[in-house]
Amino acid sequence: MNKVLAIGLNTFKESIRDKIFYSLLFFAVILILFSIVLGKLTIGDPMKIIKDFGLGAISIGGTLIAIFVGIGMVYKEMEKRTIYIILSKPLARWQFLMGKYLGLS
Repeated sequence: MNKVLAIGLNTFKESIRDKIFYSLLFFAVILILFSIVLGKLTIGDPMKIIKDFGLGAISIGGTLIAIFVGIGMVYKEMEKRTIYIILSKPLARWQFLMGKYLGLS
């Protein structure tokens, strides 16, 4: 279990350092701020518009972050060939995959 947590922590730190993470996070924050402006412009209930648009922005932002950071993570592993070094150690493949999943989530 320590191996899975170590890989998960390393994956989390690696994904936080990624530039695309910050750009997608910035995009999601802009959408949430836009929901406040849109709520003030509406004729009906502004809180409903803010909640709906904000939750949609969070959902879209989270999905895009998971997709793009996950793809970038796999690409870096293959390009730098670090996956071969890690899998040559006494580590099962399921432990590696579970650590990557935990770090990404």
